[in-house]
Amino acid sequence: MSSQIWLKSPLRPAFAQYFPTFSADDIRLRAEILPVHLATHLTPPNIATYTEIFGTAWWDGYLQLGKATKAKLLGEVLLSVGFSSSVVSAIVSTERDLFIEENDRPIAFVNWTIPLKSGSALSAPGLVAHYIEDLLNADHHRTIVEIGAGSGYHLAVVAQLLPQSRLIGYEALQPLAASTGRLLRAIGLDAEVLPEAVDASGLAHLAPVSAVFMTASSPSDRRDEFTSLLEVGGVLTTVRPLTSAEYYAEPSDTWLHKRYSSFHEYSANGWSDSCVVTSLVKGAENQLRVHRELYGVTFVPWREKTIDGAEKATNSAIQELQNLSRR
Repeated sequence: MSSQIWLKSPLRPAFAQYFPTFSADDIRLRAEILPVHLATHLTPPNIATYTEIFGTAWWDGYLQLGKATKAKLLGEVLLSVGFSSSVVSAIVSTERDLFIEENDRPIAFVNWTIPLKSGSALSAPGLVAHYIEDLLNADHHRTIVEIGAGSGYHLAVVAQLLPQSRLIGYEALQPLAASTGRLLRAIGLDAEVLPEAVDASGLAHLAPVSAVFMTASSPSDRRDEFTSLLEVGGVLTTVRPLTSAEYYAEPSDTWLHKRYSSFHEYSANGWSDSCVVTSLVKGAENQLRVHRELYGVTFVPWREKTIDGAEKATNSAIQELQNLSRR
């Protein structure tokens, strides 16, 4: 992937720089030379800016498109920022609309996180692409484990890309785990979804595994717990909070410092708002080495025990897009 696209700095790659929120001037310039889906990256803030400038005709037309066409446009966006064709093909081939509530399906293929009434959320396709590319660094793909399986969308994309792998998901929201398992079976995917809040000790019976990836934010860095589970050449992708040094390295005028006045306040209340996705590979010496890190990611929190349900999260950008759809 081209570094000028995604690097916040040489040491701090940030997710927002895959898909920036453009100014009105930038949107005007991009719309002159690019199709609208590429000019906006299909993100709600950019779509909203585009409609403020040019009106809603394009958006109204987009909503009427079939899902195959919407998926194709999303794939072109992901390719445009440098994701591999094999990963993009897996995302385009996965029917994202099946994993969300019916009233959200017209916007299923926008490039954004979509909250679920279960209290979980459907990750943005661009973030899923980042995760899946990390999985490709594993030497083998025999058994792949997801912690925080949610609606099953992530596992479904992996199944498209790596159909010979054994896929196991763990989800602490028990009703969601049950419905996710039923959905994956209904669409013909052979993936296990277990209603368990799990840590490394709960996965010991699966060792060695080819990859473990977490799609929930933990208040601590858990990489050392999972080292023994991986086979040599295996990949571990964790979601950790910022360290104190990383927190204070953020410019003082960023939203992070405006929302959390100190590292203590961030650690107590905000660790799931701004996380670091860390991809690690296990070497022959049984040590994990960092392959790459991605900053500025928001996730639902890691749960230490199973629960029956959680309140649906809100997402202001999705709400704005839905309001635009109703005009």
